[in-house]
Amino acid sequence: MLLTLVLWIEAQLEKYRVAVVADIDHATSTRQLISANFSGYRKTPDDTHPSLPQQDGKDVCLKFLSKRGCPSKDPSVCIVQSRVHFYPAAISDQLRNFIRHRFGGVNNKYTNN
Repeated sequence: MLLTLVLWIEAQLEKYRVAVVADIDHATSTRQLISANFSGYRKTPDDTHPSLPQQDGKDVCLKFLSKRGCPSKDPSVCIVQSRVHFYPAAISDQLRNFIRHRFGGVNNKYTNN
Protein backbone atom coordinates (compact mmCIF):
# COMPACT_ATOMS: atom_id res chain seq x y z
CA MET A 1 0.00 0.00 0.00
CA LEU A 2 2.75 2.43 0.93
CA LEU A 3 4.70 1.56 -2.21
CA THR A 4 1.63 2.27 -4.33
CA LEU A 5 1.22 5.67 -2.70
CA VAL A 6 4.89 6.53 -3.21
CA LEU A 7 4.71 5.50 -6.88
CA TRP A 8 1.56 7.58 -7.41
CA ILE A 9 3.17 10.65 -5.82
CA GLU A 10 6.28 10.16 -7.95
CA ALA A 11 4.14 9.92 -11.10
CA GLN A 12 2.33 13.16 -10.22
CA LEU A 13 5.61 14.95 -9.53
CA GLU A 14 6.99 13.69 -12.83
CA LYS A 15 3.98 15.15 -14.66
CA TYR A 16 4.70 18.46 -12.97
CA ARG A 17 8.40 18.34 -13.85
CA VAL A 18 7.57 17.59 -17.49
CA ALA A 19 5.15 20.54 -17.55
CA VAL A 20 7.79 22.88 -16.11
CA VAL A 21 10.34 21.82 -18.72
CA ALA A 22 7.73 22.27 -21.47
CA ASP A 23 6.97 25.75 -20.13
CA ILE A 24 10.63 26.69 -20.27
CA ASP A 25 11.15 25.22 -23.74
CA HIS A 26 8.01 26.69 -25.30
CA ALA A 27 7.52 29.85 -23.20
CA THR A 28 4.04 28.70 -22.17
CA SER A 29 2.24 28.16 -18.88
CA THR A 30 0.88 24.62 -18.64
CA ARG A 31 1.55 24.28 -14.93
CA GLN A 32 -1.91 25.59 -14.14
CA LEU A 33 -3.39 22.60 -15.98
CA ILE A 34 -1.80 20.21 -13.49
CA SER A 35 -4.26 21.25 -10.77
CA ALA A 36 -7.08 19.76 -12.87
CA ASN A 37 -5.61 16.31 -12.11
CA PHE A 38 -6.23 16.88 -8.41
CA SER A 39 -9.89 17.84 -8.46
CA GLY A 40 -12.02 15.89 -5.99
CA TYR A 41 -14.70 15.07 -8.52
CA ARG A 42 -15.11 14.64 -12.24
CA LYS A 43 -17.14 17.04 -14.24
CA THR A 44 -19.41 15.55 -16.84
CA PRO A 45 -19.71 17.52 -20.07
CA ASP A 46 -23.08 19.21 -20.46
CA ASP A 47 -23.72 17.48 -23.80
CA THR A 48 -23.37 14.02 -22.23
CA HIS A 49 -26.61 14.19 -20.28
CA PRO A 50 -29.47 16.62 -19.84
CA SER A 51 -29.75 18.81 -16.79
CA LEU A 52 -29.94 16.70 -13.68
CA PRO A 53 -33.01 16.60 -11.46
CA GLN A 54 -32.58 18.90 -8.47
CA GLN A 55 -33.84 19.13 -4.93
CA ASP A 56 -33.16 22.13 -2.68
CA GLY A 57 -30.85 23.57 -5.35
CA LYS A 58 -28.62 20.47 -5.43
CA ASP A 59 -28.23 17.96 -8.27
CA VAL A 60 -29.20 14.36 -7.66
CA CYS A 61 -26.31 11.95 -7.01
CA LEU A 62 -25.98 9.78 -10.12
CA LYS A 63 -24.31 7.00 -8.14
CA PHE A 64 -27.37 6.94 -5.88
CA LEU A 65 -29.52 6.29 -8.96
CA SER A 66 -27.25 3.45 -10.09
CA LYS A 67 -27.38 -0.23 -9.16
CA ARG A 68 -24.21 0.08 -7.08
CA GLY A 69 -25.46 3.10 -5.18
CA CYS A 70 -23.52 5.87 -3.50
CA PRO A 71 -20.68 4.77 -1.19
CA SER A 72 -21.91 7.12 1.55
CA LYS A 73 -22.25 5.53 4.98
CA ASP A 74 -25.53 7.39 5.49
CA PRO A 75 -28.02 6.49 2.73
CA SER A 76 -29.77 9.84 3.09
CA VAL A 77 -26.60 11.96 2.69
CA CYS A 78 -24.27 12.01 -0.33
CA ILE A 79 -20.49 12.02 0.12
CA VAL A 80 -20.36 14.97 -2.32
CA GLN A 81 -21.78 18.06 -0.62
CA SER A 82 -23.17 19.50 -3.85
CA ARG A 83 -25.26 16.36 -4.52
CA VAL A 84 -28.39 15.03 -2.85
CA HIS A 85 -30.02 11.60 -2.54
CA PHE A 86 -33.59 11.34 -3.76
CA TYR A 87 -35.54 9.41 -6.37
CA PRO A 88 -36.93 11.68 -9.11
CA ALA A 89 -40.38 10.68 -10.37
CA ALA A 90 -38.82 9.81 -13.74
CA ILE A 91 -35.46 10.06 -15.49
CA SER A 92 -34.85 10.66 -19.18
CA ASP A 93 -33.65 7.89 -21.48
CA GLN A 94 -30.47 9.86 -22.11
CA LEU A 95 -29.72 10.06 -18.38
CA ARG A 96 -30.64 6.39 -17.91
CA ASN A 97 -28.19 5.39 -20.67
CA PHE A 98 -25.49 7.58 -19.16
CA ILE A 99 -25.92 5.92 -15.74
CA ARG A 100 -25.90 2.48 -17.38
CA HIS A 101 -22.71 3.24 -19.26
CA ARG A 102 -20.89 5.09 -16.48
CA PHE A 103 -22.01 3.22 -13.35
CA GLY A 104 -23.00 -0.23 -14.62
CA GLY A 105 -26.76 0.02 -14.46
CA VAL A 106 -29.75 1.91 -13.18
CA ASN A 107 -31.44 1.32 -9.82
CA ASN A 108 -34.24 -1.27 -9.98
CA LYS A 109 -36.73 1.52 -9.28
CA TYR A 110 -36.20 2.73 -12.87
CA THR A 111 -35.88 -0.56 -14.76
CA ASN A 112 -39.59 -0.84 -15.61
CA ASN A 113 -39.91 2.79 -16.76
